[in-house]
Amino acid sequence: MVMMVLWGHISPQLLQKVMSLYLADLQLHKAGCLDVNGVQKLAKMGSSGTYSQNIWRDFKALLPAPKLPKPLMLKFPIKHTSLGKIVASIPLLLPHTLFSAIYTHYPDMWAKIVYPGKITCGKFWSAVQGSPQFASHPVRHRADFSEKCIPLKIHGDGTPVTGLGKGWGKMVDIFSVSSLLICAPTILRNLMVFLIFQHLICRDADHNTLDTAYRMFIWSFRAMWVGKKPKYDWNGEEMFYPGAGEDDLCGGFYFAVWALICDLEHAYSAYDLPNPIANACCPLCPVGLVPDAVWWDFRPTAGWLAHIYSVQSWLARGGLYSL
Repeated sequence: MVMMVLWGHISPQLLQKVMSLYLADLQLHKAGCLDVNGVQKLAKMGSSGTYSQNIWRDFKALLPAPKLPKPLMLKFPIKHTSLGKIVASIPLLLPHTLFSAIYTHYPDMWAKIVYPGKITCGKFWSAVQGSPQFASHPVRHRADFSEKCIPLKIHGDGTPVTGLGKGWGKMVDIFSVSSLLICAPTILRNLMVFLIFQHLICRDADHNTLDTAYRMFIWSFRAMWVGKKPKYDWNGEEMFYPGAGEDDLCGGFYFAVWALICDLEHAYSAYDLPNPIANACCPLCPVGLVPDAVWWDFRPTAGWLAHIYSVQSWLARGGLYSL
């Protein structure tokens, strides 16, 4: 592999990473824990490299079948540049089925990316108990929240996926969910549940793309809050399957959506929060809408401090669809 670096086939950083993993494999081999048969199977892919075009096919055949749920194909109202307003099937992964599968089939990953232990969980809830958010959240009424309630964050952002830096570039909005109890690499802890091209999103009242996604998410997160397999679907229709309404989703654990993480642009486009470049740009108070309340006033006597919304006043105003 050293020669591969010198010939420019791989980077020195990749060499270091591979050697680090190789050293770990040697230690496993010394302890008698290395699956040598697995190494042999990987080395024989593509007829031992003779047919390189078959290596990816052989590699996929060696991978175990995942036990995670398949995305739900849902009818979304979207807009098309030539067809206008249409309805199309787009995949969406329901959070309650995803976390339930991780708990049931991947206990090591559950501990690594969702719930590291009741001590960590207790520390989180102790840290937030003095906040206005906790004072108005129903989690405070559940006796076992300090050990059983897993706080979640929803992350949303737009990113270019085609034509990077070009005039014909395309952007997608990506939504992911993660536990607030863990510190891990982003690629592990952020579990993507939905993405859609921005140019397909329609925001008309009678043809709203994101409203459909949010309706599904709200139904799924409610099931996670209850901690039981849902008995009724997103349309209120009763579902009949083993354990509906009775079996635990995650062995008695339940979840609370605690944070929406995004930049100001995404908050405006996806959550209908105020435009960050408008005069009334603050989602926490009516700055710019009442006399002597301007956003650039940072004094302790600033006028907007007297107009900060409570949870109740924000929801009464119609914030976040009054959910």
